[in-house]
Amino acid sequence: MKPFEYLRASGVDEACKTLAAYSGTCAVIAGGTDLLVALRSRSKRVEHVEKVLDISKIRDLDFIEDRGNEVAIGPLASHAALAESRVTRKYAPILAEAAKTVGSPQIRARGTVGGNIANASPAADTIPPLLTLDASINVRSTSGERLLPLAEVFAAPYRTTLRPDEIITEIVFPKPAGRYGHSFIKLGRRKALSISRMNVAALIGTDDEGTMKDVRIAVGSVMPVPSRVSAVEDLLKGQKLTDDLAREAGELMSSEMIRRSGIRWSTEYKAPVIKVLTRRAIVQAAKRAMAETMNVS
Repeated sequence: MKPFEYLRASGVDEACKTLAAYSGTCAVIAGGTDLLVALRSRSKRVEHVEKVLDISKIRDLDFIEDRGNEVAIGPLASHAALAESRVTRKYAPILAEAAKTVGSPQIRARGTVGGNIANASPAADTIPPLLTLDASINVRSTSGERLLPLAEVFAAPYRTTLRPDEIITEIVFPKPAGRYGHSFIKLGRRKALSISRMNVAALIGTDDEGTMKDVRIAVGSVMPVPSRVSAVEDLLKGQKLTDDLAREAGELMSSEMIRRSGIRWSTEYKAPVIKVLTRRAIVQAAKRAMAETMNVS
């Protein structure tokens, strides 16, 4: 285990002051499901860490709220809470569905959505669904607050655009209004306790005739960082889904993966598989959109 000094904050302001005082050498811990593993293995990602700031007791950061036209989630909300919350199951079922697939019951109870974002793993399961929901994050430091689109948070694998003295205070997204269907498909080495080899999130809005009016597709462990794929979204928008169109979308996703990531040792495996996962996610989301109208009243 890498040695470190343990600190604890009782409130957001105290956490911000501590991070400012030890900027660049202090890591934030909540559930600890990723950070403790990195510290124990002395990963290069934590070479700079001299102090660990525990924010797990800050109650103001643990919530899931219906705020009228939007949903707000505290960074300390656990994966288990996301999976079980009435708010997420009603207004963001794609997020609740993804949260159910994270790790084991123990990991889901400890791991937090804020940690999933701050850790910036390409394989994080809650990030692609949040990207399809057009989520943003509020962050705070001693200098003030700012709102960042989630899509702008990820700089590289395990690196974010957040400053060392900033802390995530909430995740917010507008409620999808109208006829929407969703799908989250994850492929791992096994069916349980598995880190994603690839995942695909699809959120599709249709009219009464089945024309896709709003298409949002995001992937994890496919590009260098979790990403929306606008080329695939644009292909589908304004169309009625057919088998041929779904296959074409899968082919395009595979091409986009290679364009953004280049040819790697895993490409031979991932290129054909992402075609299938993308097609399945799109078909399932479109079918759900036609079968259900999300109640946003």
